[in-house]
Amino acid sequence: SSTGPPWRLGWPLSAPADDAILAPARAIAAPPAPDAAAIEELAAWVAAASNPLIITGAGGREVEGFAAISSFAERWAVPVVTVNPRFLSLPTSHPMHFGNEPGALLTEADLIIVLEADVPWFPALQAPAAGCKVEELAIDPAHQRYPMRSFACDLAIAATPAVALTALDAAVGSKANASRVAERRERLAPLAAKRCDA
Repeated sequence: SSTGPPWRLGWPLSAPADDAILAPARAIAAPPAPDAAAIEELAAWVAAASNPLIITGAGGREVEGFAAISSFAERWAVPVVTVNPRFLSLPTSHPMHFGNEPGALLTEADLIIVLEADVPWFPALQAPAAGCKVEELAIDPAHQRYPMRSFACDLAIAATPAVALTALDAAVGSKANASRVAERRERLAPLAAKRCDA
């Protein structure tokens, strides 16, 4: 039969379309800006922390996020663990790359920044120490697409890693204790070397 809709006539899906049915052009929204007060609060936590830790799974989804993580971790000597990584978030040769399993870093941390990581650790196997502050930083820090998620946090910031870490880096700069950062860098260096040699 020569009647009926195109898909019944064997027309290819690449057939020309009527301009009238094409969707209109849409502008892409700018990344959400992090709350300024929350960034200042987190910056104070980073500056005061002796053992901060970043746990990420998809922080490097964007090139800008990859660069921001590398820069922030290097400048403030914050180790990064990439748990269940879906994207490369840090070069494996980076001095602050501490593998894919938090291990002792998790239990010794006094501040954990969970950066685009839906399952940062397995509660049945390990957990942060009592009193450790946990901050969730993600486009959706509440992970609303999951019907249930039992990871508590003390602070949540909705933003892309690149935007948030750039703002956080600037805010930490006015609060950081240079000697604390230097001590942490010196303490982490042999641990990083041992990991690379393993």
